[in-house]
Amino acid sequence: MDKTIIDILREYLEKSCTYIENLKIDYLSEGKSWSLEQGANPVLIKKDVLGNRKMQLSFTLAARISVNSITDDNQRKILKAFSDISEWMYQQTRKSSLPTLNKGEIPESIEATQNAYLFSVNKDRTEARYEMPCKFIYKKIKESEINE
Repeated sequence: MDKTIIDILREYLEKSCTYIENLKIDYLSEGKSWSLEQGANPVLIKKDVLGNRKMQLSFTLAARISVNSITDDNQRKILKAFSDISEWMYQQTRKSSLPTLNKGEIPESIEATQNAYLFSVNKDRTEARYEMPCKFIYKKIKESEINE
């Protein structure tokens, strides 16, 4: 049975990216945690004359991080970690070290589409939510092309 692309990405990021641990889909638990949240952008980018499709999964990589206070120093450290994740994505794409997809699906790239930013802070100022919009591009080969 085929896995969903979001599940494949979750497994890939959690196993391959040393910054990310305790990664869930659409859920941030208490304390330090990460969430992979699927975006609302169109999935189909283009279709060729053979019926092969170039697809996109937009997602937000979100983190809940416990902080003593929101200070410039804490901000820099957290944003540096997100910057490092963005660079890691770029390097993985460059090396073609991308996740293994389902039959007939070929990964092309993973990248951050914007810098990470502070999204919210709880009322006690002890936990902050950061977000970084990203996208994953892959090709979906027409089924008749796979079987030939």
